[in-house]
Amino acid sequence: FYLCPVEKCPKMYTRKDSLNDHHLSTHDNKRTRSCDTCGKRFNTKRQLNQHEKTHEDKKFICYICDRSFICLKYLSAHNRTKLHIRKIENITADPSLVEAAHILLTLKTILL
Repeated sequence: FYLCPVEKCPKMYTRKDSLNDHHLSTHDNKRTRSCDTCGKRFNTKRQLNQHEKTHEDKKFICYICDRSFICLKYLSAHNRTKLHIRKIENITADPSLVEAAHILLTLKTILL
């Protein structure tokens, strides 16, 4: 295990690179990596890569609220939010139909 060397920080990691990412993002505020699109700066490459996805085209659209996402995984997670489940449950009380509605929403997104 790799323990964080900062006093009073209890974090422990099984991989050294995870410890390094933790140290850079939590204890080191240099922010040496910057986004080519907007100039926002980040401590770790992982943070920068995650941020850069926000500039990509959002091709996956929620048909309940029109919110858009960059990948199907995020849309699928969004479709299972309590708000959307409640909206579907208001239409039907049958739990199998609620799951079917989520599947149809996902398929509609994939096919378009």
